Amino acid sequence: MKVFLIKTAQYTALIALFFIVLLIMPYTPRFKKQLLFAKIDKDILLKTTKSPRIIFIGGSNLCFGFNSQIFADSLHLNPVNTAVHFGIGIVFMLDNTLKYVKKGDIIVIAEEYDQYFDDFGYGTLGDNIFIASTVNNPIGFMNLRPIQLYYSAKYVPNLLFTKLQIRDYTDVERDKNNNNNVYLRSAFNKYGDAIGHYNQKNRPFVPRNSFGSKFNYQIMDVLKSFIDSAEKKGAVCYVSFPSLQYKTYLNCIHQINQVDNEFKKYHLKVLGNPKEFTFGDEYMFDNVYHLDKKGVDIRSRNLYLELKKKLAN
Repeated sequence: MKVFLIKTAQYTALIALFFIVLLIMPYTPRFKKQLLFAKIDKDILLKTTKSPRIIFIGGSNLCFGFNSQIFADSLHLNPVNTAVHFGIGIVFMLDNTLKYVKKGDIIVIAEEYDQYFDDFGYGTLGDNIFIASTVNNPIGFMNLRPIQLYYSAKYVPNLLFTKLQIRDYTDVERDKNNNNNVYLRSAFNKYGDAIGHYNQKNRPFVPRNSFGSKFNYQIMDVLKSFIDSAEKKGAVCYVSFPSLQYKTYLNCIHQINQVDNEFKKYHLKVLGNPKEFTFGDEYMFDNVYHLDKKGVDIRSRNLYLELKKKLAN
């Protein structure tokens, strides 16, 4: 029995050591080219962009739906578009940004509606949040909240085994010319806007009928806490709404109105209204939140005008 226990402990230690080695191993060269690794570049922007700054926080509705140059040219502010992927959750986005906030920053938070329903805001969509937390540091996941670790844990083993895929070391550029190259780290410009899809044709997609089953008031508390903390640092925070396909807006109008009403109940500074940022299919790129270039410019102009009015008061 003693021998059995010793052997079991040895095997367990070897397995644990194997996973620790995988954990601290860097991601493969090909893997590092994917969209989530743009977080590295956006964190650098947050560290180095000089004041006066305007910081945009959101998911891919801001990646694939924003032209920061309008704000640089018209308001003479230095833009930082922090958006990467809505799957990492609003909680991670806010936690990650807060440490970089400076006095005088203008912050605009325009999150997808999914973030406010069920537990989506904690990063429940696959392994996205674990990857985002470890792009700069292999043990960066230790900074995640317990609920974020809980939702990401089941995806970690498969994610770690991707580090052993030989082809990801020998055929690094194989994604460069396929249809998903708009989702690569290289698709972003100097402000953090995704521009790789500007010259591509719009793609078919299915409208949404729901963003979840239950409104999550804890997410609103996290949002309010971030705003309070940022404003103590001397920033000014606004919330707004994502770009959205008009058909989805009609299908989900009750949930959208609930988000809008909660913004008002929490006395947040709101830019525009949900309908103002809805678009017909002719302006949508490849899902209900992503705009093509025409839509990008209209949405950005609308948000600029809303912010200009607030700054004038």
